[in-house]
Amino acid sequence: MNLYAEKNYKPEKTKFPPMFLLYGETGIGKSTFASTFKDPFFFDFEARTAHIKNIKRDRDYGLSVEKNPSFNEFLTAIRELKDTSFQTIVFDGIKRLQAYIWSTVEGHALQQSKSSKDLKSSFVQMRLYTDVYRLFSQVLNEAKLLQRQYEKTVVFIDHEKCSDDGGFKRYQPECLTGVLKIFSKETDYIFRLIEEIAEEGKSKKRVFRGLKILTDRKIHLDSVLKSSMPLPSSIPATASAFGKAYKLALEG
Repeated sequence: MNLYAEKNYKPEKTKFPPMFLLYGETGIGKSTFASTFKDPFFFDFEARTAHIKNIKRDRDYGLSVEKNPSFNEFLTAIRELKDTSFQTIVFDGIKRLQAYIWSTVEGHALQQSKSSKDLKSSFVQMRLYTDVYRLFSQVLNEAKLLQRQYEKTVVFIDHEKCSDDGGFKRYQPECLTGVLKIFSKETDYIFRLIEEIAEEGKSKKRVFRGLKILTDRKIHLDSVLKSSMPLPSSIPATASAFGKAYKLALEG
């Protein structure tokens, strides 16, 4: 039997909803943009979404990282979303999630050490970072299962930071470099949210035209971006506009 006979050729046609990291300056509207997606549920790590009325949050169900759940309990809370009607899962506040994971790892290391001074050694610090990255990978693996097996859109939200690279400003997510590498590996998209400002008339008056997401790093050289499909280089920051662009890219 020839495994690669023509009769056995059945092209894979599965199309997954997006799973992406979105970053931008504080207060620009990242959470509000994510809330425009269908049936959203928020892990509201920073408690900054009280002004958004059409969403449900972990806090609405008595869940929050401030209550210091075990990491396994947190993973269980992610897994159980598979049996809900929520279509969009938002992890809002990656730096705060990072702090929770760090405290989890540090607490476990403290239990195994003789003194808190032991945690300051370079060897232990390196091991702590390794454990943080391992737990972050577990979170993304659980999120990917929600996306791939249960067809849920997954959005991670982070603030942005600006670095100066030889006089060239570069914008990227605020999370640890190692965490960003995990996002680059495990998600298909990294987008940046910005304000669209135009100059009008002879006076060159600056006018706010709305928010847009940047997708193409070859065009937007100052931003850390990733896209596995030929999306437009920028898209208006609404779920409907993004959905149309994403559908067109899927259809080729």
